Amino acid sequence: MNKKYLIAPIIAVLCLMSATPQTNAQDTESEVYLINPDARRQINEGWGVSLSWWANMCGKWSDDKIDKIVDWLVSPTGLNYNVFRYNIGGGDDPSHTHMIDGKGERAMMEGFKDSSNGDYIWTRDAAQRKIMLKIKEKRPDAIFEAYSNTPPYYMTVSGCASGNSGLLGLTASENLNSNKYEEFARYLVDVCKHYKDVYGIEFRTLEPFNEPNTNYWKKNGDQEGCKFSPTSQVNFIKVLYPMLQESGLNTVISASDETNVSSAITSFNQFKSSNILHMVGQFNTHSYDTYTTPQTCSQFNSLVREAGKRLWMSESGPLSTYSDGYKGCLEMVKRLFDDVRYLECESWHDWQYIEEWDERWCLVKASFGNQTYERVKNYYLRQQVTRFIKPGYHFIASPNENTLAAVSQHGDTIVLVALNQKEVSVRHEARLMNCEPAIHPYAYFTSASASMFKTACQYENGVLSYTMPAQSVATFIIPLEERNVLTEEIYDGGYYMIQPQYNRNVTLTASNGSVTISTPAYSDGWASTSDNAAIASISGSQLWKLDDNGSGHYTLTNADGIKLYASGSSLSTTEGDNASTFTFDNIENHSYKITCAENGQSFELQNKKTTAGTKVVLANYGSDVSQGHRNWQLVPVAMPDNGSSDVEPTLTEIPVELNIAQGLLNVNTTTSEQCNIAAYTLNGICNVNINFSESIAIPLAKGYYVIRVTTPSGVLTKTIRVN
Repeated sequence: MNKKYLIAPIIAVLCLMSATPQTNAQDTESEVYLINPDARRQINEGWGVSLSWWANMCGKWSDDKIDKIVDWLVSPTGLNYNVFRYNIGGGDDPSHTHMIDGKGERAMMEGFKDSSNGDYIWTRDAAQRKIMLKIKEKRPDAIFEAYSNTPPYYMTVSGCASGNSGLLGLTASENLNSNKYEEFARYLVDVCKHYKDVYGIEFRTLEPFNEPNTNYWKKNGDQEGCKFSPTSQVNFIKVLYPMLQESGLNTVISASDETNVSSAITSFNQFKSSNILHMVGQFNTHSYDTYTTPQTCSQFNSLVREAGKRLWMSESGPLSTYSDGYKGCLEMVKRLFDDVRYLECESWHDWQYIEEWDERWCLVKASFGNQTYERVKNYYLRQQVTRFIKPGYHFIASPNENTLAAVSQHGDTIVLVALNQKEVSVRHEARLMNCEPAIHPYAYFTSASASMFKTACQYENGVLSYTMPAQSVATFIIPLEERNVLTEEIYDGGYYMIQPQYNRNVTLTASNGSVTISTPAYSDGWASTSDNAAIASISGSQLWKLDDNGSGHYTLTNADGIKLYASGSSLSTTEGDNASTFTFDNIENHSYKITCAENGQSFELQNKKTTAGTKVVLANYGSDVSQGHRNWQLVPVAMPDNGSSDVEPTLTEIPVELNIAQGLLNVNTTTSEQCNIAAYTLNGICNVNINFSESIAIPLAKGYYVIRVTTPSGVLTKTIRVN
């Protein structure tokens, strides 16, 4: 970029100068991408957090302080959290002190019984309960889940609620006595029933495990935990399920809260092979693994969606590889983006809300003993997302991994959150498709020196543009004019980017006879023959038109006029009539297998690679829907207003030259015959339509345009920017 664009009017910028780092124009990088409110993905059920351990401490505070911290947590102008996980404590042997010596009093969760034959002592766990009841009071729409870290110590093999040490103390062994399965299941159901009967809180789900298939739940550890192998999880669920069915509760089982997505897949597959998927209403996973990849997340999503279950990312926090301080907090924002984008979870949760130690692990830092507290930078970074992307919003596809976007339930507002982790400013250009703002968009941003600063942003001719300071997060609110909301994903004659499930930064491309994936290119565009048609500012080689032959089989033709042809395992291009037809089968939650109708072979990424330049070939799809290298997502790009889908191919070898200088578009051609030039804004409005010969100079306002020049030799389309 050769010019720095401000993200606000002059007055707002002056207010920001002391809060945001100023950079030279040459230091500014740029990112360009499309935002289409009709490219809908999963519905956001809400944002959440576990109540242990912070509620175990803060519930002992004075009422006014409890009121304040809960308000910060649940208020629509605060974090706007609405999902909460109540920890059913197992309770350790009262003679043990190892948890206090390890992670402190906060980790010592109370159990409700002291022995198998003892009575329930419902006065226990008063602190966590007080916080939960205050949440219920302030947030009547709250969703509650009950979860367990361990059985009570007297049900365990080791007699210790932190786990059972295995061989030489190097591994963990299972800790629930084999003859105590029914007793532990009864304990969990009784606690759930008590909260429904006494406090009117019916837990929607009950999670009996926490990171069960791991090796770190050992005797004399620093927190409650219990190992369950996938086989043991199955056996316990078979005992718990009928008890819940007979309890009169509407609570269903969730599982398995594994520490990472790879482990979650292992447990899920055990459930499937054991024929107990019908006993589990929801699948939870944590995302604590440095090596969790988009492929792994998409694979788990595919498995869960095929089973028709809800999916939560129920706990996350900074990994051991994360940077210290503010940089680490930004890395957590990226983790949130990645989980929502690739796992496609319906709810995303923090582990700790309030903490005394590392600020990366909390949103509010406190002294539990002194009852002092303050919001830290992590609070405002999380608020940039959770305050504005509300329950009921649809996440929408964004081909930029440094963004997260959503559209409101009624389609009248887009929320776009952008992250800049770099040490230089980054200019974003978000090109809005199939919509027009009702009023000028506005923004909030947080940087190292500013928190949730409200400002204006630049919008012109279909492009939302803004320059983000180094290491910042910005949220853009875009109220939309009333429009027809698309309710189907595939339209005959519709135009799409076709993206692999494993990498949303690339898209299907066909040029020079080769079919690959490549990063979207926005320098050239195309225009339809209708002045009222929507216009996409993406390379014609990456923009695909789907034409139904009348039987649900589609030819694929890009905006350069190139069609796809299949032969055996090869996918190639043709410009003639010998094009193949393809079917699009929705395998789960907006992902498709694309199959050649003539030979039954499906699109796949060669050698399972996801990098730009990878060839797209054909192979037998098989029966496993989690094979993400064979799964594709469609991002609608343009729908012509008049129903016409005729697109002129982009031709470059015609005698036309375009130059832009001092606000003028200069058009030169060597022909003396009459030509035509039309200039479209990116939202499809035709501002200019003029006949000329040899040359013409056209004054244009600042902004982006798609220029369509028609000459006797052919048609040229280009996307230009007038400074």
